[in-house]
Amino acid sequence: MAKFNSPVHSFIQVLAALPFFSAIASATAPLSNTQLIPANTITACYDSDANSLLLYASGTHVDITKDIAFVQKPLDGGLLFALQGQVGPVTNGQSYYEIADNFDIELPSMVYPSDTVIVDTENHKQWVVDILYSDDGCASMGSSLGSHQRKARRQIHKERLGYKHDE
Repeated sequence: MAKFNSPVHSFIQVLAALPFFSAIASATAPLSNTQLIPANTITACYDSDANSLLLYASGTHVDITKDIAFVQKPLDGGLLFALQGQVGPVTNGQSYYEIADNFDIELPSMVYPSDTVIVDTENHKQWVVDILYSDDGCASMGSSLGSHQRKARRQIHKERLGYKHDE
């Protein structure tokens, strides 16, 4: 790669170093970044009727955090998830959150372990979470968050198997 040593190039470098121009450059940078989110509680429940793994987390996050979600990551011979969200740019204080996500996974499986999942969070790497097996739509997890989504998934799964719509 060729280097530019011309007087014009040097002048541009000097201008770019000035506070006014560096502020403009940083203003065009992304205002948030994806990062791991801390959690106080994580639970996992497998709905055997819907073949769906429900992950639930709660805790506090810095303000101006959005799109908190579990994201499945590759792991040979296991289930690995990251609890992440979009954070920034200003972090004034903290707020409580709850999140529940469903993943269509058939358990037990020869590929995945059937008793635990691993979750990475900001405050706890490689958090091993026991999977609770349920046939009640995971209502026993103690949170109604996402219960309508779980009920809809169970209904879709039943319809695929040929059952009629629940009244």
